[in-house]
Amino acid sequence: MFNHQGALANLTAAINTTTSNIQSLNTEEKDGRVYSAFIRLTARDRVHLANIMRKIRVMPDVIKVTRNRN
Repeated sequence: MFNHQGALANLTAAINTTTSNIQSLNTEEKDGRVYSAFIRLTARDRVHLANIMRKIRVMPDVIKVTRNRN
């Protein structure tokens, strides 16, 4: 994500609209302009997860969205 004021708030608000629950959220700054956000959240099924990821992917401050299967 780009490190703009309100970017993280916008991200969590977008997730909230999907009726998902954020279980944990960690960020890691890369170079002052960009950071990674690692989010563990609940999803009913793969379709729900795909919808959540799609909603995040279209956000202007988001660079990339991936799924980690840990």
